[in-house]
Amino acid sequence: MIRYAFKDRPIVVNNADKLDAQTIGEALDDIRKATGGINPEDVEKAARVQSHPLHPHFEWDNKKAAYAHRLSQARSLITSISSVEAEGDKEVSRPAYVSISDKGGRSYRHITEVMTNSRLQALALEQAKRDLEAFRKRYQQFASLFEPGLSEIIDKFSEKKDDRAA
Repeated sequence: MIRYAFKDRPIVVNNADKLDAQTIGEALDDIRKATGGINPEDVEKAARVQSHPLHPHFEWDNKKAAYAHRLSQARSLITSISSVEAEGDKEVSRPAYVSISDKGGRSYRHITEVMTNSRLQALALEQAKRDLEAFRKRYQQFASLFEPGLSEIIDKFSEKKDDRAA
C-alpha cells in the first residue's frame, strides 16, 4: 500500500483543516484506476457524490464558487501581462506584476515598484529561492533525466541571490 502525504505548501480547499493525505491520495487513485488517468473534471465529477471522501473539500455553494473562480481569473489576468521596455537597441519583457507576500498578506506589485524598493526586492528574492527549492524537490526524482548539474545550477543561483540580499 502506498503511503500518501501532503506537499510542503498551503492547500486551498474547503475544510483544509480536516484533510487527510492518505484518504485523499487513495480517493484520487481510485478515480485514476476507474478512468485510466486523472484530471480535474473526473475528480470534480466523483466529488459531487455527497458520500465521496473528496466532497467536503469542494465549494458546492455556486455563488461562493463563482466568486472564487472570478478571483482565479483575476489572478490569471494579472499574471498574463508583461511590461516591455527598451534596453539599448532591444526590448526586454518582464512580468508587469510580481506576487509579494509580506505582513499585509499577498498582493501584486508593479515591477517598477519592486525594482526600485529594496524591501520588495528582498521579499521577491526570498520567494524566488522558495520557488527554486520547490522546483528542486518536484523534479529531484527525475534527476537522471536532466543534464548533470541541475542541482548545482540551482545552488549557484541561490547563492547569488543570498549575496545580493546581504
